[in-house]
Amino acid sequence: HIVQNFTNNPVLDRLPPEDQRKVLARLPTGLPLTVTANLISDEDYWKRCCTDRWQVCDISNHGGSWKRMFFERHLENILKCFVPNTTDPDQVLELIPLCRGYVRKLEVDQFLPPVKEDQKEERDDLSDSGSDLEFGEVCIHHYDLRALVPALPLLEELHLTYGVKECGMNFEWNLFKFTYQDCCNLAAAVKMCHNLKIFKLT
Repeated sequence: HIVQNFTNNPVLDRLPPEDQRKVLARLPTGLPLTVTANLISDEDYWKRCCTDRWQVCDISNHGGSWKRMFFERHLENILKCFVPNTTDPDQVLELIPLCRGYVRKLEVDQFLPPVKEDQKEERDDLSDSGSDLEFGEVCIHHYDLRALVPALPLLEELHLTYGVKECGMNFEWNLFKFTYQDCCNLAAAVKMCHNLKIFKLT
């Protein structure tokens, strides 16, 4: 009964330790993070969350903590899939109060540029007219980390790659462009990250 109603009535901290262990062992790993993030510290529960989601789980890369691993990789995945002007920024912002106490390292090996329906048409028009005008840089800025990085007080390592993985036949140089605005945004974000010890940019 407690397990079935846990989302609406997470009474874990009011149970005796023995009952807590029984409940934690039965809880599904797909519960909303708004319920579990700041309530459950049990490493066995977060181990199940990790192994249910990812085939390869190396906690040595995450300080030996399953919970830290879960939130670091979860946030990394959201950032890797974030498409500016398409993805709702709240997907990132709403995660901050849930993960800010656990994220010490972020390795984001892909940053996607915006995708616009009219981009191809505009490029075709420029090509047909023989114009050498640079395709509007305003269209290709990446996710602005200024709202995220300073809100992660424990962040010590930040590894970023501005580019697209496995683009294959869809390769375009614009997919790997690091704009002046990207540079300014990133510089401002890093400047506000006071505990940062390691920073890698590729």
